[in-house]
Amino acid sequence: MNFRLACLDIKPVERAAANDEQVYSVSMVLFNRCRLQSWAGVISRETTWGSARPALHPRLYAAARIRASECPLTMQITNCLIILKQTAIALGGRAASFARKGDETAKRLLRADAEHRRTVDEVRRALRRRKIAFAESSLVKLSAATKRQLAKADFVVSIGGDGTALGASHYVRQGAMIGVNSAPGDSVGHFCSVNRRNFAERLGSILDGAWRPRELARLQITLDELPLPELALNDVLIAHDCPAATTRYLIEAGGHEEEHRSSGLWIATAAGSTAGIRSAGGRVMPPGSRRMQYLVRELYREPKRSYALTRGFIEPDQTITIASKMPAGELYVDGARTLYKFPFGARAQIAIARQSLKLYL
Repeated sequence: MNFRLACLDIKPVERAAANDEQVYSVSMVLFNRCRLQSWAGVISRETTWGSARPALHPRLYAAARIRASECPLTMQITNCLIILKQTAIALGGRAASFARKGDETAKRLLRADAEHRRTVDEVRRALRRRKIAFAESSLVKLSAATKRQLAKADFVVSIGGDGTALGASHYVRQGAMIGVNSAPGDSVGHFCSVNRRNFAERLGSILDGAWRPRELARLQITLDELPLPELALNDVLIAHDCPAATTRYLIEAGGHEEEHRSSGLWIATAAGSTAGIRSAGGRVMPPGSRRMQYLVRELYREPKRSYALTRGFIEPDQTITIASKMPAGELYVDGARTLYKFPFGARAQIAIARQSLKLYL
């Protein structure tokens, strides 16, 4: 993802040093989180003011900095990946069969599928009009190749609802992502800020530099000392694999440890604080917060015992650790699609990930 100065003119910058006794040969000027290559006028996010300042004459450096601040940034997308939802109709099976028969339980599926296909067509047209090349993939049978594409892409377009956006977000690393709600009448789209009617307009705002992404904290999960490849945007749920069974575990946070029997444990980011943990009684957090929140569901309180670790917040530089005491526990990452076995003795350590997600909201 590159940025260009829309009004770059290097000549006045050069003349700023022309009358001084010491004139430097200048090939580039570094300024706020950007690198200006004086002849090409290309800006890429690489550094900060002063972190790698070249040996420039002070007047030349100051003039270039002022010149850059006066010019709007435009963005270039060089590696775009679309992640497509596979609708119930496209997947086939029982739901699709019922929908085609006109059954009351599935009557909305055909309408949602048609709206989804219209949205996909509109996104493709908008990108092509801007001469942005793109590849396409889906989260169905997610391959290692798709995960690598997500990690390398500088612009990811998720088309579907929150489930598709969350699944894609797990593997996005350096690039930015935008969620397109493909069927607003039938799909939850908390992380999907645009739809087919305004995607082209909002894409223009991104390319013009008028709309910048927000950085959202994610969770890094280490399971039995192995970091998981998914960075959770919403939450982690630890529970028994049978909803009617008791979830048993040891919880350690803030230097304290307790043994619990409950129906499960939520651990959420600020972005995820409006999701499952809120329904269980959690608090909504500021979107930019880098703290975690945890909440125990339906704790069984043994007589004559006190409990301190039933809910709370974990600071960005701290962790929370859960050790399983269940023969058949499971650890869910952002919903039911991504899960890991969490049997007796398994240990999960959860912290705020170093890499945030850059999401257009």
